[in-house]
Amino acid sequence: MKNYHSVLREEKPGLIPTGHYKIGKSIAFVHDIMKGLPGKYWDCDILYAEIPWRQGYEKYNKRARIEIRKYEDFIYMIKEVADSTDIIMVIVDGKEIARKLVFSQALKVTLNGYGSLALVFNGKLDKEGIPEGIDVEDLLGILAQRYDRIGDFNCGYGNSGRIFLEHGKTFVMSDINPKCIGYISENIK
Repeated sequence: MKNYHSVLREEKPGLIPTGHYKIGKSIAFVHDIMKGLPGKYWDCDILYAEIPWRQGYEKYNKRARIEIRKYEDFIYMIKEVADSTDIIMVIVDGKEIARKLVFSQALKVTLNGYGSLALVFNGKLDKEGIPEGIDVEDLLGILAQRYDRIGDFNCGYGNSGRIFLEHGKTFVMSDINPKCIGYISENIK
């Protein structure tokens, strides 16, 4: 994947922390989802996030230079975000989170070559054209054909926004790590 931030890879060197970035009607900014979903997301027609797996959660926090919080609290906040809106929401993660949350639909997807789940909240995705085991980048391409504005509250290097922008659509993205927003401001044009 072109713009993918993962604890499986080293962080890109030389990133300049940035707090806010805007391109046209799309924005990216620093935000800690543990503080809730900001109002900037309310005009999105789909929410999406690839959240850290338990094994990588501590490293994500360290990269952002924040205090380590409990993974269970993070998962609870995902539930709170889903409950706070009626916008359809897709969360990509492993099977562990599926045992902890109530969702409307689960799709088998591939993330970094690993089997994962796309859990859908607040409705269901039309599965037409979405094959089982689809790579998340291809799934994002399909979503960009169906939706106009994506909201990604754990955006990393902005892969979801890049794909929507390539389809002539818009995004609202945030991440706890200002280096991620710096990467977006330099690479998504």
